[in-house]
Amino acid sequence: MKNKKLLLLNIFVTLLVIFKFNYGIAFLMALIHECVHTFVCYLLNYREAKISIRPYGYFLQNYEIEYASYKDEVLIYTSGPLSNIILGIFFYFIGNIGLVEINFALGLVNLLPFYPLDGGRIFTSFLTRKYSYKKVYKNILILSLIFSFLLNSFNLFTLLKHGDKYYYNTSLCIFGVFISLWCLEELERTNYIILGDIVKKINVFNKRKKIENFFISVHIDISLLEMVKLIERKKYTVFLVLDSSMNLIDTIYETEVMEAIKDYGNLNLREFLET
Repeated sequence: MKNKKLLLLNIFVTLLVIFKFNYGIAFLMALIHECVHTFVCYLLNYREAKISIRPYGYFLQNYEIEYASYKDEVLIYTSGPLSNIILGIFFYFIGNIGLVEINFALGLVNLLPFYPLDGGRIFTSFLTRKYSYKKVYKNILILSLIFSFLLNSFNLFTLLKHGDKYYYNTSLCIFGVFISLWCLEELERTNYIILGDIVKKINVFNKRKKIENFFISVHIDISLLEMVKLIERKKYTVFLVLDSSMNLIDTIYETEVMEAIKDYGNLNLREFLET
């Protein structure tokens, strides 16, 4: 079904390009952008890459990247915008200014540090080297929502003041709404760890034979649900259980925490260790 949708959409885009509509050309350049992402994923041995359709264009799907090294993440996410900039330079030398503008716009806009743009993911990769992934991800989502709110406000102001096509940009309006909806949906995911994310982490570990650890010390009276909130999505979390004097009582792994919640519900850690 997805392949049929992709085929129909590509036929539609091709027709738009033939009739020289700029939106159709931009869609085609966006497809090239995502194909470059996918190609780099394959070069780096992240073979689960797929291109999906979104209301504002194409989108790379690859859960393996979520657990990639920082270097690989940056290479993958910068490759798309860089391809558009290179294409823009190419079209400049052959004299097609329209395609220069489209490719530079796609390349530079995608480098903005907001989700779901590549720049937001690159920015996250750098920050998570020092801070918790969950905290960084949530904060950048909030910044992205603020950005989309300002963009939508500008679009509304432009529409109300200048209701003609010369001033109003439909693509910019769709773009702003898309960012808002995407970020609101993702914010829901930051409030908890989905069991599916743990399964994905296990699959990536078995495939790549390695995963980075994250160690954190917790008080013995902390609840299991509070521990779940501390699990790092990109790393394997190991809890060092301490008493009030900060003596080491036990070591608990993230998989044990998930199993404990499934078997016993939301106990505190002391109660769980006594079972």
